[in-house]
Amino acid sequence: MMKQNVFEIYTIILIRWKQIYRAIVQLGALRLVFLLALCLLVLITINILSKQIQYSALLTIVWTFLILSIHKKRSDKIFLQVNMNYDKLIFSIEYFLLSIPFIICLALRQQWVLILFLALFCFGTGFFVNVNRKKQKTLNTRLQQYIPFRMYEWKAGMRQYFFILVVVWSLGLGTAFFVASIPVAIFIMGMVICDFYKTDESWQMLLSYQKKTANLLLYKIKQHILLYFIFNLPLIISFLIFHVELWYIIVVEFVILLSIHLYCIVLKYALYSLNQASILKEIFVILGIFIGLFPFSTPVLWLFSIFLFLKAQTNLYPYLNDYC
Repeated sequence: MMKQNVFEIYTIILIRWKQIYRAIVQLGALRLVFLLALCLLVLITINILSKQIQYSALLTIVWTFLILSIHKKRSDKIFLQVNMNYDKLIFSIEYFLLSIPFIICLALRQQWVLILFLALFCFGTGFFVNVNRKKQKTLNTRLQQYIPFRMYEWKAGMRQYFFILVVVWSLGLGTAFFVASIPVAIFIMGMVICDFYKTDESWQMLLSYQKKTANLLLYKIKQHILLYFIFNLPLIISFLIFHVELWYIIVVEFVILLSIHLYCIVLKYALYSLNQASILKEIFVILGIFIGLFPFSTPVLWLFSIFLFLKAQTNLYPYLNDYC
């Protein structure tokens, strides 16, 4: 019986990783090579930053946050809970496998405490974080009426994350005299906004734009830039009033987060498929965040976004060919 259960766990994990591999291959050989180069760049970056324990600790916290985010959002939790005897162990093993490259970098620096913490976190997340999907509360407010109708990602995101965004935005503005308040608030909200583009809309909604592929993507990008700038403008002005000598901090942060958002937009349509699992998109989003968060590697994210922009045009052509 025990051997049969172990075999089931192994089979489930193997099937998942094969699905990820096939989806990556579908991106094309050139993009696959580019993706591998980006993964190598991320590992090199982590390896360089992990020389100092404070940066290693920060990277570990960011990584645990991303794992927890994936665990909360994955849609197969109830299925595994009902059909598998060791569903929690499957979660833990998957998160540990995802963390192996990071653990190797920490091991090279002999940072065993962080490795132990990360391993315990991976298994603790699988075993102790509630796997039952609770119905998320949404809220309709007057704020949504000021968002353009066609930017439904922002409308849906504001309904879902209204309290988080309002609280963080208000705290950042109210404590603007602290030098770190507004940068931290903008960073938290920027990470939340990445989640606006996690879900693919129906093809009927794509047709409602009546635009060809390139124009549709550029329209989405322009509208996002405008909304994101307006959303952060009061915070930026407040930061400049109290800390004008540090203006470059807020500018660099804004550009980095905006670059990550544009990457998420083109990624959404490069992988657009109504029948495709979202786990691959989650992995690419995590990869893009890691690359974009470091100023010296942000230009690499721009190059990858251009590749995804071209891929998105090809991917959306079957739906929008009447307008091409």
